[in-house]
Amino acid sequence: MSIRRLFGLSTPKHEPRKLDEEDKPSKKSLFSKERTKEARREEPEQEVESVRPRTTSNSFLVHPPTREPLHRARHSFDLGTFSLLDDMHMRWSTATARHFLPVLTPGEIQASHLTLHLNPALTTIHWDIRHPPTAVWSVVPGRKTRIWSGHDEPATVPLVPTLRIMSPYFPWVITARNPNGVTCGDVLSAIHASARQLVWRGEFEQLRTVDKNRLAAGYHANRPANGDLMSADAPFEAGSWLVRADWLGRYTVLRGMSANETRNKYGQPGEVMLNMYLVENQKEKPLLVRP
Repeated sequence: MSIRRLFGLSTPKHEPRKLDEEDKPSKKSLFSKERTKEARREEPEQEVESVRPRTTSNSFLVHPPTREPLHRARHSFDLGTFSLLDDMHMRWSTATARHFLPVLTPGEIQASHLTLHLNPALTTIHWDIRHPPTAVWSVVPGRKTRIWSGHDEPATVPLVPTLRIMSPYFPWVITARNPNGVTCGDVLSAIHASARQLVWRGEFEQLRTVDKNRLAAGYHANRPANGDLMSADAPFEAGSWLVRADWLGRYTVLRGMSANETRNKYGQPGEVMLNMYLVENQKEKPLLVRP
């Protein structure tokens, strides 16, 4: 069956995908108007809709994940681990600033007898990869959920120019590159861009029937029904073309990462691989679109 007939899609235009509004760099004008303190005082106070912080996209709101109790933690945390996480976060965000760290290849790391370390913040993030990289949360069991802001921190120490990212749920290998050293923001941006990348007819035709049905189910789950608006559960426009995130089905939440160094057939250092730990997303209630 044709891919267009299966999903009811029109013939795609073979043009490079345009960046979404949230992906485009925004520049603030020097003449932009800002509210004065007097104007702010005159404005009536608005009711607070929610005590918990939220992030906004172009057409829907993204609520933070629920707080995880200690007994449901994927890792075994104790008070000693909490203090260790605080200490490591302080060191990664201050002392190990990017301009203090060298950028080394895997071969240079081995020759220097160094050990590659992954940023510990990447092991505690909670992020639906269908949403922009700004909607990333830091979730530590037993602690308050907060928005994550470590995009400029180094992804590894020592810094590396290239990182390869993979997952058992995702058949594509993602590459994050930065000649000045890959940061956490580079990793998240590469994952998000790959999740929104189009699936072309050649890739679709090579899939098995079971995989085609799985992709079809994910496609319909990620698009709003006829006449409905986009939401955090259906972040793609109705009638849009297939994207790689449709392959994941419900497994779209990145709950942590781990790093390992590979070797080629000659035993020499290969590329640094990051493994994504993906879990099922939780269906949210329909959210109103801001006018």
